[in-house]
Amino acid sequence: MIVSCSYDGLIRIWDTATGQCLKTLVEDDNPHCGHVRFSPNGKYILSSTMDSTIRLWNYHSGRVLKTYTGHRNESYCMFAAFGVINGKWIVSGSEDGRVLIWDLQTREISQVLEGHKDVVLGLDVHPSREVIASCSMEKDLSIRLWFADND
Repeated sequence: MIVSCSYDGLIRIWDTATGQCLKTLVEDDNPHCGHVRFSPNGKYILSSTMDSTIRLWNYHSGRVLKTYTGHRNESYCMFAAFGVINGKWIVSGSEDGRVLIWDLQTREISQVLEGHKDVVLGLDVHPSREVIASCSMEKDLSIRLWFADND
């Protein structure tokens, strides 16, 4: 299976063997969706929408389980990721140049990483190490690696 999203706000899950759409996820207000990904265990979907909200979906039931806010995402397709080492986290860039880390369960911002000078568009989390990679736009054009401080 693969998951896709679009400017119309719809999230679709596809069967890669047949090309058929298996399910369409719809939020009541259908904000423009710029990025989606499956969770590491394949049970959930994380979506980033252009109303400055990240949503955690149970795609079997088609329901939003949790929402994460505090970043700015109004104009660009922002990546969000799961961080699963030493806890469960949601990580995203922001149009204000920050990288935010939320506690998956409580939805509280647990850390803000500052260092970029422009919109943080790309972001990913290493699957087995405490490393976040982020990249930003024109004023900065940098890629940053963020390592956990285990002091």
